[in-house]
Amino acid sequence: MKWFKVLGLAVLPAVNASASTDFLQDTDPANSGYLANHNMDPAAIPSYALQWRSIFNTNEMFYAKPLVWTPPGSTVEQVIVVSNQNNIRILDSTTGATIKSRTLDPPYLSSDTSCGDIPNTIGIIGTPVIDPATDIMYLISKGYKGAASSGGVLNAQAKFYAIQLPGLTDVSGFPTIIDGAANNDPTRYFIAGTSNQRASLTMLGNTMIAGFAGHCDNFNYTGMLVGVSKTTGGVTNMQAMMASPGAPSPQPLNVLTQTGGKAGIWQSGTGIATDTTGNRIFFVTGNGVGNGGDNGGGAPASGKSHISTLEQATVDMAVSANGVFTQSDYFEPYEYASLNGGDRDFGSSGAALLDPYFSGGGVSRILIAGGKSGKIYVMDANNLGGFNMGSGGGDAVLQVITESVSLLSGVASYPGEGGYVYFATAPGPLVAYSFGLNGGKPYFTYAGQSALTFAGRGPPTVTSLNGKAGSGIVWMADVNQGIVAYNAVPVGGILTPLKYPATGRIQKMQRVAFGNAKAYSTVTNQIFAIGGGAAVVTPSIACTPSPLVFGSVTSGQTSLLTLTCTVGTKALTIKSTSVGLHIFQIAGVPTTTIAAGASFPVSVTMNLTSQALEDTRVIDKVQVVPGTEGAALSIVDSLGFTTTVSLSGKVVASGGFPVVSPYTLDFGSSTVGQSVTKTFTITNDGAGALTLTSFAYTNPNVAGSPPVAVVPGASTVVGKDFVSSNFPANGAAVAAGSTLTVSVTWSPSFAGVGSALLTFTTNGGTTDIQFTGSAAACTTCVSTTSTSSKTSSSSSKISSSSKLSSSSKISSSSKTSTSSSMLTSSSLSPSITSS
Repeated sequence: MKWFKVLGLAVLPAVNASASTDFLQDTDPANSGYLANHNMDPAAIPSYALQWRSIFNTNEMFYAKPLVWTPPGSTVEQVIVVSNQNNIRILDSTTGATIKSRTLDPPYLSSDTSCGDIPNTIGIIGTPVIDPATDIMYLISKGYKGAASSGGVLNAQAKFYAIQLPGLTDVSGFPTIIDGAANNDPTRYFIAGTSNQRASLTMLGNTMIAGFAGHCDNFNYTGMLVGVSKTTGGVTNMQAMMASPGAPSPQPLNVLTQTGGKAGIWQSGTGIATDTTGNRIFFVTGNGVGNGGDNGGGAPASGKSHISTLEQATVDMAVSANGVFTQSDYFEPYEYASLNGGDRDFGSSGAALLDPYFSGGGVSRILIAGGKSGKIYVMDANNLGGFNMGSGGGDAVLQVITESVSLLSGVASYPGEGGYVYFATAPGPLVAYSFGLNGGKPYFTYAGQSALTFAGRGPPTVTSLNGKAGSGIVWMADVNQGIVAYNAVPVGGILTPLKYPATGRIQKMQRVAFGNAKAYSTVTNQIFAIGGGAAVVTPSIACTPSPLVFGSVTSGQTSLLTLTCTVGTKALTIKSTSVGLHIFQIAGVPTTTIAAGASFPVSVTMNLTSQALEDTRVIDKVQVVPGTEGAALSIVDSLGFTTTVSLSGKVVASGGFPVVSPYTLDFGSSTVGQSVTKTFTITNDGAGALTLTSFAYTNPNVAGSPPVAVVPGASTVVGKDFVSSNFPANGAAVAAGSTLTVSVTWSPSFAGVGSALLTFTTNGGTTDIQFTGSAAACTTCVSTTSTSSKTSSSSSKISSSSKLSSSSKISSSSKTSTSSSMLTSSSLSPSITSS
């Protein structure tokens, strides 16, 4: 394909479009999580089987989603994968064999990040985009200047590539080096060594768009939105999410001093949402350091007014024809400062722009985003909500759905059969909410959930058979459960599963990628394909029970179950077996020929002894913690079939293990002098007794706030104006499986945001819960203080038409612990990072 120049710009001639069933970017451009174009028929799913699994280099990992592309003139799709080792491969979709490959510069070393979230190397992490008009794939690769193999933070380099398919050659004018100062603040620099492109690339018109965050919030970084021209290959615009005057100042030129402001765009690897008709994009930022709100003023502010500090915010950014970004609207939760202090940042889900099907009451488009706090915000995409514009100084959004634990993945939607949205908390079931109107405005109501509990580190996706009613399928690509499929419409409050082959564990932050009636996904250094046809395939070996569920197994112990496997109509031998996780072990597989129709037992052990836990950590790179763990047993036979059985069990700490629910206790918006009472629970999810040894709180609104010991009593004070009448005493014991319910009353004595981060220290580790609420001045109260007078004046800016509605659903199956409690004394504690 040849380039030519017109008026000094590189222009591509039109070519035949790719196949309609191709998967050219991370889900759809709007990031709605709905795909109707892949011929996925629920009636055919029971016939699906594992078609192939390809394994690549040691220490290679696929964080970017696979892409599916059909070459011009062909009817056979190909699969494209990119890795942390800066490798690009085009694979045969029928066999998994490599058709073409290319290695870019040596990748950046993870050791230079001081963050272990992405092990070994950091090459290509964000999912690329293929332009169907030109068959050019765009991606960002991280390495070192001069193609060196090492060099430290200051010698890192981020290159924006345009790769011509199918030859994998560079397009003229590329790669572009991303570097320099932000257009909106010359003191904020893009430094490749401190920046990480986790969010998937997106494309709008002639502009490719990337979001950058950091590595575990280390170093002096600023979240950046970067535009690159598809034709000239240059950076069109770079916007710092934290800029003057509200960002930290002065800004020293020291990568180790964390004064860049942060506010990264990481979104758990999901893409930036595009509104192609409105020439705008939507994204969500994470925790920041600086003045948010009304540019630090704290007064209610319309989202249409410019703000220089876009921390903890959903942002609507206009994109001009020449790739320049202009801030159009934003929403920032009223408790943004406490989200910073309590590690409950907003930017962990990305934004989903729903189909216009979801509309009504003057709302033409809906945007949904959530975060680690467990709050999921439903917004009017044309009026996001600004800051503190709701009643009582709360949030002026359409609805807040409150879950008991964090959201660490995106939202999917189904614009059919009444309309549904779906998400899975971390951990928790896959949950469905149905669409409707409440008071004439869009509103979502809890409709059902899955029986399975998921790790919640990958977004759901919905497919349909070209929009046909009854054909909706919700897909999960889960770290523990692998790929699981459900009918999209709940029945009796239950999402009903579709029969689907066990795939084993999936890479975190993955999404199922679809081709023509086929599904693809990755785990560590592997990619696999699932497909089938209309006829149900009779397996050469059938094993029962499938799935194999161990129930609860205590750390330090083992549990043994037996599979009974029966050979079909042809004799065979077992060529190989594998289990994706070292805590699951098998024995008893025959080594000789097995006759047709014969049965044989396979012993499967869930082993939680210290050696098995260490092998799982070192070899599988999985830290086993209390909760559900899963893998898949694969049996490959001499007839060429692979039989898979899903394995799962609940890991239980040998001692006490504290689980606090919900993760955030939200008192909502109120008025000074008005009391609001809420409850939370403390459950011992371990096998031994749990002792609550001490309690302390900090003020997450104030950086560096020192811990204050909580003194339990008849009226226990936790922070300012939060009081409990039944707070547990120091030394209180909670038996295994038992739950304490604690009530807390908030009686705000001031106008503004009240927050307290309460930490529990126990014999099973530490955990915490955050209290938060917003209060407006009482306009009917008599007060002579200047503070009340000033706040009352500010509160008069709140629109009387603002509306805040809330839904809350806490399910026993979606409980989790943020505890640092350990399985064994040598185990590592779980963590959540924003890299």
